[in-house]
Amino acid sequence: MKRSIFKILIALVLLFGPLVQAQNLPVGTPVLEEYYRNLQLLGKLDSNISFTIRPLTSLALQQENIYNPDTSLLKDSTGLGSQSFHAKRVGLQLLPLSLQTQYNSRNPYGWNDGPMIPARGFQTLLRGGVFAKYGVLSIQLMPELVFAENKAFTEIEPAKLSPRFPYYDLPQRFGIKPYFNFFPGQSSIRLNLNRISFGLSSENLSWGPGIYNSLLMSNNAPGFYHLTVNTRRPISTPIGSFEGQLIAGRLDGSGYQAKPDDWRYLSGMALTYQPKWVPGLFLGLTRSFQMYSKEVGSSISNYFPLLQAFEKQKTNEDAVNRDQLTSAFIRWLWVPAKVEVYFEYGRNDHSGNIRDFTLQPEHSRAHTLGLKKVIGVPSGSFINLNYEMTQMQQPSSAFIRNAGSWYGHNGVVHGYTHGGQVLGAGIGPGANSQTLEISAFNGLELYGLIMERYVHDTYAEITNGSKAWVDYSLELRSSKTFKNVILGARLKAIGSSNYQWRLKNPVAGSSEASGYDMFNLQAQIGCTYRF
Repeated sequence: MKRSIFKILIALVLLFGPLVQAQNLPVGTPVLEEYYRNLQLLGKLDSNISFTIRPLTSLALQQENIYNPDTSLLKDSTGLGSQSFHAKRVGLQLLPLSLQTQYNSRNPYGWNDGPMIPARGFQTLLRGGVFAKYGVLSIQLMPELVFAENKAFTEIEPAKLSPRFPYYDLPQRFGIKPYFNFFPGQSSIRLNLNRISFGLSSENLSWGPGIYNSLLMSNNAPGFYHLTVNTRRPISTPIGSFEGQLIAGRLDGSGYQAKPDDWRYLSGMALTYQPKWVPGLFLGLTRSFQMYSKEVGSSISNYFPLLQAFEKQKTNEDAVNRDQLTSAFIRWLWVPAKVEVYFEYGRNDHSGNIRDFTLQPEHSRAHTLGLKKVIGVPSGSFINLNYEMTQMQQPSSAFIRNAGSWYGHNGVVHGYTHGGQVLGAGIGPGANSQTLEISAFNGLELYGLIMERYVHDTYAEITNGSKAWVDYSLELRSSKTFKNVILGARLKAIGSSNYQWRLKNPVAGSSEASGYDMFNLQAQIGCTYRF
């Protein structure tokens, strides 16, 4: 029976062929997302695409098959890889089958991996599906399956957790048994009207220019159900081009912490403007509000708070338990020099008024600064240099005016999370990171080295005087294609200083305690089969 169903599905795909300019490329798709961004720096992709509102669409990228950007996909025995069917309004296509496996030797580590959880031991993510189209209507079914050994490890001491525990739903460990879960994944149903799309989706979203960290929206947590109105490609006007997305969604808790048994309503938007007079310059704004569903009521302002004033004195924010985040960003692309720079500045809270913002612009702020440069070499390959720093630690003024850690809120005690993971920057609340990558690439083939310094939530240092918990890591990465298969591998060595803010007993004759250090090894292997 199963074999017959598969044969019927293959026959339908052969009949209709892949759909031109129809699919979305899921956020975090290994190898391919990075390939398209490099392609833009090399001047081989439309420079009006901002790369700040994702997932990317095949309409924007102008690809007949979004999973075959370099035409390396060969015909296999079914012939699914190269057919197209332009004339008819109906189509069906099998989406790539992807298997990602991760291993952590000593303690949980990793982010920007969608439905995968922080866990020790082996963990596997399986993703695949089908895309169908009838006229302006499209349906993408791309569920995800996660299995994790979820082994025990040394957990953070309650005294170290107490400053942050009331404000977040971030379990250290997702239960005490092996973890198994099924997600709707990168699925959606859409009405596509030229450059605008209306739909219901569970896809991961990413807003902002960051490569390693995005302040408001990323693929760090599982995708969540949301209604969306978004552009499919930049909309040109006499003053420049625009991209945007407006969402209304549902956020759920992890179920592994004692939190209110209520889902949260999320309203969010992202807008990017590319001025006609400055090619390669993108200016953007993101904003989100969340509150518990029982408090939404029938108030229109609670369903659509996005046009609310940015000054607290002009809002009723203190009268409702509603959490607001906002950011402004810039991405500047210089194609002749093969360089891009970007910056995102975010606020975890409203400013009281303009005077308050002017006097203390660093209050409740976070920011990301990045640089990317591609250098050609005589062999025809390219060297890629990436540097990005994200700062979410409170400034020194926090000792006088405490803004709390990023993503936390007194009234919305799950914090800015979904399924037990932060929706924004994967490094988490109050953390800092500096990342440097050097890699060589040619098409989809890549070999690279990543060095990173990651400072965990610094709020513990403010509240109880703990020493900083800092991870120093060195990572080797590679990717290569073999006919229809894309293979990727990563190996990361992580040395932790003052692990979990722990201190050993003071050495005799010394007034200071020494740090508790830890070494962790992380390995990742990914395989994607393109039909």
